[in-house]
Amino acid sequence: MNVSTSGEMMSGCTDYKNEVIYFPMNGMPYYYEFDPEQQWTPPRRINPTIFPGDEIDLSGKYSFISSEIDSMLYTITTKGELVKINPKTRVASLVKKGILKDRIQTTLQVYLAFHPVDKHMLYFVNPSSMAPQDGPIVGTDRIYRINMRTLEIEDFAGSGVKGHLDGPKELAEFNNPCQICFDQDGNLYVGDTDNYCVRRISTDALCQQ
Repeated sequence: MNVSTSGEMMSGCTDYKNEVIYFPMNGMPYYYEFDPEQQWTPPRRINPTIFPGDEIDLSGKYSFISSEIDSMLYTITTKGELVKINPKTRVASLVKKGILKDRIQTTLQVYLAFHPVDKHMLYFVNPSSMAPQDGPIVGTDRIYRINMRTLEIEDFAGSGVKGHLDGPKELAEFNNPCQICFDQDGNLYVGDTDNYCVRRISTDALCQQ
């Protein structure tokens, strides 16, 4: 695969048809597109155009997710900017800034998932630091969600206490949760990194391993 060694390839997604694959590059402003019409190779390196008047730093991004509602790609940058990218015009525009600014004082590294039923609800998680010497970071070990109609952010799961505790989602404890994804029924699966397991948050709001 002929891709640049500059930056780090992070968590990608497909388009809403599950055909074209997109991978963000952390450390660089571009991303890669793998198109089935070209047999997915060679990948195209896409450097989005910033919408006039918007101030966005696309060099820090850990994941992409595609919306079934508008077919846009979404990411939250390491500076807390919610950005949408039009995969056809390749224009990036700012949706909301200051994501978790009042919660997390460190660089963000957000992973995203849209709800399969309530398709306007965007869920995201920001892992703790991977460096043990950093200790617990306030605002991590918790899952959030954004209503894309109102852009309001709310807690979804996790008490914010680092640990391993099942039960009602608001009281659940995680230890560096990272990747998240939904099944078709709306159950959320969480890669709970430092508990070495996958946790499931059911549609009846219970968290269990």
